[in-house]
Amino acid sequence: MLLFTPEVSRAANWRLSENLSVGGIYTDNVRLVEKRKESSLIGMVTPSILLHGEGRRARFDLAASLIFSTGNDNPVLPRYRALLANELVKNSLFFDLISRAGQGRINPFAAAGSPVINQTGNFTTTYVNTLNPYFVSRLNGFADLRIDYRYSDFRFSDDTIDPRTQQTLRADLFTNPGSSKISWGLDGYSRKTEYNSDTQADSTRSYVDAVLRYQLNRKLGVAGSVGTESNTFGSNTRGGTGVSRWYLEARWTPNSRNTFTVRHGGRFFGSYTNLNFYHRARKSVFRLEYRTELRDSSDNLSDQNILPATNLSGQPANPFTNGPFVQPNDFVDLTNNRVYVQDRFRAFYTLTGKRTVLDLVGQYDTRDYLDSSRETIFSRAWVGIQRGLTRRYSVRSRLSWYGTEEKDTNVTSDTWRFLLSLTRPVGRKSGLSLSYSYADRKSDNPGDSYKENRVALFFNTNYQGIPGYGFRY
Repeated sequence: MLLFTPEVSRAANWRLSENLSVGGIYTDNVRLVEKRKESSLIGMVTPSILLHGEGRRARFDLAASLIFSTGNDNPVLPRYRALLANELVKNSLFFDLISRAGQGRINPFAAAGSPVINQTGNFTTTYVNTLNPYFVSRLNGFADLRIDYRYSDFRFSDDTIDPRTQQTLRADLFTNPGSSKISWGLDGYSRKTEYNSDTQADSTRSYVDAVLRYQLNRKLGVAGSVGTESNTFGSNTRGGTGVSRWYLEARWTPNSRNTFTVRHGGRFFGSYTNLNFYHRARKSVFRLEYRTELRDSSDNLSDQNILPATNLSGQPANPFTNGPFVQPNDFVDLTNNRVYVQDRFRAFYTLTGKRTVLDLVGQYDTRDYLDSSRETIFSRAWVGIQRGLTRRYSVRSRLSWYGTEEKDTNVTSDTWRFLLSLTRPVGRKSGLSLSYSYADRKSDNPGDSYKENRVALFFNTNYQGIPGYGFRY
């Protein structure tokens, strides 16, 4: 709260952006059923705000919106992300407060649509609050030490989902290579997830690694690690205690625009290989990633990117400029909180021209649950394009596909969605957008297939201001 005292407010640099969206959406299948469809006209008002303040030893970031709507099961939906970062002791002790809220599916294998529009009962609002103190120190210029602790509390608007807490402790001690090509260090990690209900099994994951790094030249570096890990997953016996782990890694950076990293290692579930390739050109960005790791639904909730501050190419972006549509994280499965081994492949490409932006995205996840024979697959892909037609009109289009598969039951689903939107500015700070979308879902589960048409019309206006002792626009 010190950030908002008069002294701090005067010393801080502030930026404010306010947005208001007013409009309506028509859907011909509000309940997403295959037969006996019901149409609905939904009115919506969405005020939103972006606020950034930064002082000598404190920083505050806020992106927030409230979606008010009529004629559906969710008349008010909050979305926000907030960060209050404080430097308690100069260059050594820090304390961050993080808070987020957003909507997502409960069951990713069932029809959902949008929580703003569709009445399926398959959405919940997730609230995540995190305390994050951490300590950094340079030990006589010889080594860098960082101790990081996070306490996260997860709450849900749906009472059927078990609240939980997650504690994470990580400590790293690495030598400062300076002019030497060799550096070494220790990396320790522990994460415990506890559920409020006795019906859910708590889990603990921890490891300690000794790491050795060698920089062959300016472009190529290698690293290796040996360590031990201990895991408890309820009734699971595959995690083990005191199980060895290792990896070998090579990182090649031929120039500032390209990076390639490959890691091969072994853990209690077997050998794995991770790949990461990044390429940036003057007008395009390409990234490819393949990873194998242990995860659960709480990890996925922690990684949710609510109201992202950047676009796919990493450039700053206003999350409210494309209307109040909620994009849920469909890969979070809140019906199963067990730990699994995840193989994830992700790739994206974005091309930015003078009047055109092209996005290509693909993702493929397999999850092998450790305490059962269950194995699931999630996959999605989309192509999106934005283009300025004239000085007054621009168009945005997107074709996306989302697929799921439960391998033990051989149940699959495929959902296709097409979106076409036309926008026109009204004055310097406002605009009108008219959009049409069509969705077609086919599922092996009875009653889980549907087709839906939507038409939406919105008026958006934006203001820039500086808070303090009165706002200036």
